[in-house]
Amino acid sequence: MITYLAGIMLPAILPSLQYALLLALILALGCLWRRWRNSLLTLVLGVCIASSYGAWQLHHRLDQPRIDVTLSGEVVGLPVSRNGRLQFVLGISQVLTDSQAAIRLRKVKLSDYESDVELRTGDQVVVRARLKPPRGLYNPEAYDLERHYLASGLDARGYVREWVELKPSAPGPWQWRQMLRDHLTEHYDRTAAGTLTALVLGERVAFTDREREVLRITGTAHLMVVSGLHVAVVAGFAWFLGRLAAAVCAGVTGNRACIRVLPLVFVVALVTVYAWLAGWGLPVQRAWLMMLVFVLGSWRLLQLTAWQRWRWALVVVVSIQPLAVLEAGTWLSFTAVALIILASQSGASVKRWTDMPAAWAKIQLSLFLGMLPITVLYFQQFNPLGILVNLIAVPLLTMVVWVLPLVLPLAVSLPALRGHVEAFIAQYWQGLEWAADAAGLYMTTIKPDAGRVLLSLLIGCCALLPLGWLYRLLVCVAFLPLLWVKQTPLENGRFEALVFDVGQGQAVLVKTAAGNVLYDTGPGYRSGGAAFDYAIAPYLRAEGINQLHTLILSHDDMDHSGGYEALLREVQVDRLLAGEPEQRKGSIACVDQRWVMGGTEFRVLPAYSGSTEALASNERSCVLSVRNEKCSLLLTGDLGHSGEYRLLSAGRVQPHTWLIAGHHGSRDSTSTELLEQVQPRRVLISAGFANHFGHPHPEVLQRLGAHNIPWIETGNAGAITLSANADGCLLSQHRQTKKRYWTAG
Repeated sequence: MITYLAGIMLPAILPSLQYALLLALILALGCLWRRWRNSLLTLVLGVCIASSYGAWQLHHRLDQPRIDVTLSGEVVGLPVSRNGRLQFVLGISQVLTDSQAAIRLRKVKLSDYESDVELRTGDQVVVRARLKPPRGLYNPEAYDLERHYLASGLDARGYVREWVELKPSAPGPWQWRQMLRDHLTEHYDRTAAGTLTALVLGERVAFTDREREVLRITGTAHLMVVSGLHVAVVAGFAWFLGRLAAAVCAGVTGNRACIRVLPLVFVVALVTVYAWLAGWGLPVQRAWLMMLVFVLGSWRLLQLTAWQRWRWALVVVVSIQPLAVLEAGTWLSFTAVALIILASQSGASVKRWTDMPAAWAKIQLSLFLGMLPITVLYFQQFNPLGILVNLIAVPLLTMVVWVLPLVLPLAVSLPALRGHVEAFIAQYWQGLEWAADAAGLYMTTIKPDAGRVLLSLLIGCCALLPLGWLYRLLVCVAFLPLLWVKQTPLENGRFEALVFDVGQGQAVLVKTAAGNVLYDTGPGYRSGGAAFDYAIAPYLRAEGINQLHTLILSHDDMDHSGGYEALLREVQVDRLLAGEPEQRKGSIACVDQRWVMGGTEFRVLPAYSGSTEALASNERSCVLSVRNEKCSLLLTGDLGHSGEYRLLSAGRVQPHTWLIAGHHGSRDSTSTELLEQVQPRRVLISAGFANHFGHPHPEVLQRLGAHNIPWIETGNAGAITLSANADGCLLSQHRQTKKRYWTAG
């Protein structure tokens, strides 16, 4: 099995499927060596399955930067409407435009920003849409959205330009999810409706930022995502109903086969219905497959052991979803099941009702210790209170999921029952709020290396062995090196600048030996949320950055300051400089300033003198120069030609190694005069891929070409890392250094 899993994983870490096929050929030749033939054959089989899956998915992906096309299809899943923005997935039945690029598309994700159209699951629509490849923001440590799109079968994304036809779906079973969500939204308060929708339908869009933060801090986010735990709870409920039905069947017919068959039938049927209600997303599919293998493994003709079922479940899941090997949820689920099996086999069995509390406590302790390395690896967080929270929250969740089929139908005609449900959920969230606010218990850690994680997993397994309590305590102490990982500091005089890929916006982190400076926070969105949460925050957590020496908001436009509130939830800011200080309480105006930190000089250059009230927001942008002995970086925000002229007139601008183009490469920035004075070796442009502003403007690119200055755009390169060290001034592009076969560009 190990060689097969390795074969499945190999294509997922290669930059191109061509390398995987070449590797498969080389390994196939190795099969001539009889001693390793079986292992190499399973390795080749895994490589071929994963490569074929990837090639098939890529075959359907849109391969042009932008196309306008008319599509006919059916609304798949639940449409989401929030803050004036409608999002939905369209299953394409016909392409009504003569386009070879669109003919292979299966599903596309569409948005409509200014429409009062009400969509429901199953509606038949004809739309004119502008499509782009399913690209995501590409940053270090951030979630790989392009991999998710590939695994989900989403071949393009875009927005609706015109609604041509909308034909409502006829009532039927396919409308049950929509009807249930509408019922929950209409009859329950926001908190109860959002919680029930997450538990039953697998939709978490109703949660606020604070609620998501509480779930993350308390280690209970897994309870609000339909996955293995929820499917297992439903399976247990179905098994109980199946045993009751089997007892009745055996008593009436005298057929003892009912006792063996009916529980299995009930489990498969009810789990399948629940998986469909939950949206049949990738985590639900994995949980369903896993449960199916475990249930069928108890069939009389098979009689597989728990570990055999575990291994077969893993093989089945990664064979159908090869990219699942890179998902945290996959390893969290299978590790949890393995720990439960191990704990049960080492004395956590239940022979009497009085044994249940001790067995439950042992299983929860096993899960806490065993899952700790994976949790720290993927999420860089640790909360000792999490074990106590889950001891209480998991049984409560089990009770809720078991009684939901009874409560939801009755609550339609019994308002008092709805009130009890709302009160119960409110108390549940109050308990989580208390746990999240418990001072000093929650901590973050730097992302550990793979060696520490593997060692900690072995330690966790040792903690489950039948040893004395003193030995187990010593084993638990061995986890401490995993939690206190120290980041290797930069050398004095060296700096690194990371230009994040935040779409149509800007955010640049400058790291030195003595502290960090963040210039802008990325865009915020009209529909809510900010790019900071999924483009910048994961990197800060992985690097253990929880404090900024200085935050600079170049000006107050949403594409530069939209992530400010999200930033304050993550890190402590010692000093705030702002181009429009009247908009930010406690901020300092970007006047002529200089400071040295970690051997690196920072200068805020004056782009204006006197009052700035008459200037437009862009012209008030802070200008920052970062310099060490060998390298330098200049950031001008959204400064236009007039602001650049005032900046140059002050006579303070020196040549710089790198220049970030003003205003995302718009026509009225990055003037010829600025280029001649700065003399950059490379110009970086922070702009979204195929953005509707047309940035960078062709005239800007012509200016750069006239001066023989190469340029890089974050929309094509992903995050860009600038390293100023003893080896020189180095530049790397994240889409090149972390390229996978599904990575665009």
